[in-house]
Amino acid sequence: MKRSDRLKKRIHRQQKDKFGWHTLQLFYSKIDIFKYLSIILIIIFIFLTPTAIKKAIQINKIECTTQFGNCDDIILNKIKIFGNYKDVKSLIINILEKDPIVDGYVVQYKIPSIIKVDLTLKNPKFSIKNQDLIYQVDNEGYVIDIVNETKLPTLGANVYLNLSDKVDDKTMFALNVFRKVASLYTIDSGFIENNELKIKSNGIMLRFPLEGDVDFLVGGLRIIFSRLNGGVNGIKMENVNEIDLRFANPVIR
Repeated sequence: MKRSDRLKKRIHRQQKDKFGWHTLQLFYSKIDIFKYLSIILIIIFIFLTPTAIKKAIQINKIECTTQFGNCDDIILNKIKIFGNYKDVKSLIINILEKDPIVDGYVVQYKIPSIIKVDLTLKNPKFSIKNQDLIYQVDNEGYVIDIVNETKLPTLGANVYLNLSDKVDDKTMFALNVFRKVASLYTIDSGFIENNELKIKSNGIMLRFPLEGDVDFLVGGLRIIFSRLNGGVNGIKMENVNEIDLRFANPVIR
């Protein structure tokens, strides 16, 4: 047999060898698959383990504080939820996101089975008093606190409100007028009565409507006070008992 023929047979036998090149390629490809599968399993484990732990922790106590102290019963009852940590935290956050009196919050887990909620409530801008209760109201008209005393100028009104309630449009209008007048002049008292706002300032009764343009009304009052103090047309401040701004032309009595 020629040498070239023997060489061809040897090459042919090597290609059919079960430990040949193609077998090695298949082996290494399987190794790559195992490597990728291992990486995927590790990633899944990393992501699923915290979720599993959160679901295993059972919450049976809620602690709540605000910048003013402990949360009152109304807020606490809203977030008093028990169950696994993951679900309870999610529900509490959802409630706080929708609550109009909450400005910010932090929800934390405490060992062994407690969720602690730290709230920042909106700051009051107005106060409404009805009998012994004072409702603290924010810029949007929501009741954010109910107290027995306050340093804010307080408007009297025959209203009954709960925490998170929103005052009606007429009351909100009166609050805006009252606050602007209080920022300009000394206020003796202010109250809503018979569908109008009455403010007593330095012994003079000021009467306002419960709708219209706040700046226009207060601006008109400033002009009247300026003229009265100047003694125009013989009318002086000490001779005035009432200024009625409910009409197109203010009435001075």
